[in-house]
Amino acid sequence: MLCTVPLFASSEILYTIEYVMSRFYDGDLSIEFQKRNDILFMLPNGASFQLSVSFFCQCDGSWLNKDLLPSSVSEFDVSDILPGSACLPVLFGKPHLTQERKSIYCDIDIFGTIFFLLSRYEEAVQDSQLDDHGRFLAINSVAYKYDFLDRPIVDEYINLLRHLFFSLDSSIEIKVENVRSLVTCDVDWPFEPNRCSIKKTIRASIGDLLKRRQPISALNRWVGYLCFKLNLTYRDTARERVSWIMDVNEEKGNKVAFYFITECTDAYYDSNFDFDSPNIRALLSEIHERGHEIGLHPGYKCFDNPNLFKKSADSLKSTLSDMGIVQSELGGRMHYLRWDAKTTPKLWDDNGFDYDSTLSFAELSGFRCGTCHPFPMYDLVNRKPLKVIQRPLINMESTVIASKYEAKGYSDESVYRFNQFKRTVEENRGEYVLLWHNTHFDNDKDEEIYKGLI
Repeated sequence: MLCTVPLFASSEILYTIEYVMSRFYDGDLSIEFQKRNDILFMLPNGASFQLSVSFFCQCDGSWLNKDLLPSSVSEFDVSDILPGSACLPVLFGKPHLTQERKSIYCDIDIFGTIFFLLSRYEEAVQDSQLDDHGRFLAINSVAYKYDFLDRPIVDEYINLLRHLFFSLDSSIEIKVENVRSLVTCDVDWPFEPNRCSIKKTIRASIGDLLKRRQPISALNRWVGYLCFKLNLTYRDTARERVSWIMDVNEEKGNKVAFYFITECTDAYYDSNFDFDSPNIRALLSEIHERGHEIGLHPGYKCFDNPNLFKKSADSLKSTLSDMGIVQSELGGRMHYLRWDAKTTPKLWDDNGFDYDSTLSFAELSGFRCGTCHPFPMYDLVNRKPLKVIQRPLINMESTVIASKYEAKGYSDESVYRFNQFKRTVEENRGEYVLLWHNTHFDNDKDEEIYKGLI
């Protein structure tokens, strides 16, 4: 198949076409650059497929300018093409498609829309208010404003393209995508939080005595603190939950990825356990020996700080190397899901990681990147694709349950909300990425929901 593309925004167009076509086309693809204002595919049987590039047309003169944000969103009815499908939101171009026996012209800028969503372009140009942790808010996203945050419209558009290409030439080889899952745990606290700090032990034990009237609990905190400092064995709920997570996932045949904070960058938000201590090494050994994955959870201030990120990454790599732990891939997730669209992707790439799995909104579930499939990230500042892969986070337990976010608690609505996204991923043949912290098993309902999702 031959694809002819414009000379402008060439890096962005090439990145998007290569990703999109790799999702469903299994044949050879040649790409040529010409002076033109659309994208033209010539199929093996001589059929043609032209697509608008209205977003890319404006890029070179207004790169990283908020004027490129869609001012309105229309809808395209695809029910005649894909019976039973919902209308697709049209961010760029016009909701019009003309199809004849051997040709299609599409006024929708499908590739521009996909690039816009995958690259998080809107987050790099908007000057909207951030939350208390400096995070871009879901309510400021185009997807939320136009009511498609719950839909992976990148995948829906790719499905439409798959169908249209095949309708023009039924001889082309179409890939079949497999549903996958990635169970993850951000190990913010590998051991009970108060055990690493005498200040926290004092504060927690005073609370036990004065507020909760639990002197035995206060005593246990001090025993736990002393045992931890002396490297003595003592029951630790946070630590036990890591092993429990492995136990229940192994029953289902799942491999779990555990992400660790290796360097304390903020005394309030980061744990400050010695990552090279015997306690941590024993935990890492168990995870590795049981066939699970160890990854990085860069501290609170790492998301836009190259030096702190590198220090954290080097700590992880050094410890794994010293322990003789070799893994097929190395990934992780940002602490508190903090993210800067201009900076963070490049930090993961520069430090040689295979993937990151940060991109979901903390306060509201949804498809932040418009997809439930992994994709290579893009450097918006230097305008070039990166090697590191984004594996979008689909569900984080606290997003659905916590009172400060969706506040569904442990209701039937909460269970439905989790399963809604899992079903959507399965329908779109994607990767269901679940995050459940080892410190978020407060009651039997946590265990019940978790076991159901894995």
